[in-house]
Amino acid sequence: SNKSYYLQPSASFNMHKGKWDFYAFGSNTWTIKDKGYVNSTRIYENEENKFESHGDINDPSNNINVCTGAFYSIDSLSNIGAEFGYFHNYNNMKTNSYSSLTDATNTYNSNAEYSQKMSFNMLSGSVNYNRKFGNKGSILKFMADYVKKESYNNDFYNILYLWNKSDTIYKSHLTSIYSIASADLSYRNVYSPSTYMQTGVKFTTTQMCNNNGYQSFYDNTWLSLPAFDYSSKYNEYVWAGYAEICSNIKNWQILAGL
Repeated sequence: SNKSYYLQPSASFNMHKGKWDFYAFGSNTWTIKDKGYVNSTRIYENEENKFESHGDINDPSNNINVCTGAFYSIDSLSNIGAEFGYFHNYNNMKTNSYSSLTDATNTYNSNAEYSQKMSFNMLSGSVNYNRKFGNKGSILKFMADYVKKESYNNDFYNILYLWNKSDTIYKSHLTSIYSIASADLSYRNVYSPSTYMQTGVKFTTTQMCNNNGYQSFYDNTWLSLPAFDYSSKYNEYVWAGYAEICSNIKNWQILAGL
C-alpha cells in the first residue's frame, strides 16, 4: 500500500525589451508524505525453513529547480547571452522492519531501523557569443559553461537481534563534489552554399572529490572506523583543436577533418 501527498507550484517569466530578452523559470516539488508498506516471504524447499519480513517506508522529499537567462543583441550581426541554473533535491527516507528466519530448531528474529538522508545541490552557468561575417553564413562562436554538483549522504542503521539480545548501530557520511568547466571557440568560414571550413579549440577540466566515513556506536560513544573510510580525488585537463572542411557536389558529400 502507498500514500503520497505533494505540492508542485511553478512559475515562468519572459520579457523582450529593446535589444534584450529575459526569461526565468522556477518550480518546487514538495512531497509531504510518501508512505508505503513492504511485506515479503521466502519459500524454501525444506518446509521447516521460513523467512518473513514486513515494514514501513516513508520517503518525503523536496525538489527545487530554478533557471534564468538573458540575451542581448549587440547589433544585427552579433549577440551575447548568459544562463544560470540551480537545482536542489532533498530526501529523508526512513524504514522500520521486522524479520524472522526459522530453521528446524531455532528462530532468529530482529528489528531494524534505517534512516537515509540525501541532500543534492547543483549550480550551472553558461555564456555564449556569436558574430556573423558577410552574407554567406560565416560565423564566430564562443561558448563557456560551468557545473558544480555537491551531494551529502547521512545514513543511520540500527539493528536489534531479538534472539540473542544484541544490536548493531552505525552511521555513514558521504560527501561528493564535482566541478566541470569547458570552453569552445570556433569559426565557420562559408565559401559557398555547398562548401565551408570550420576550425576551433576546446578546453575541459573536471575536478572530483569523494569522502566517506563510518562510525559505530559502542558503550554509549560514537567511534570512528578508519578501516572502512575512503576518499578519492580526480583532476583532469583536456585541450583539443580541430578543423573540418565539407563540400557537397551533386549527390556526393566530401568531408575531411582533423
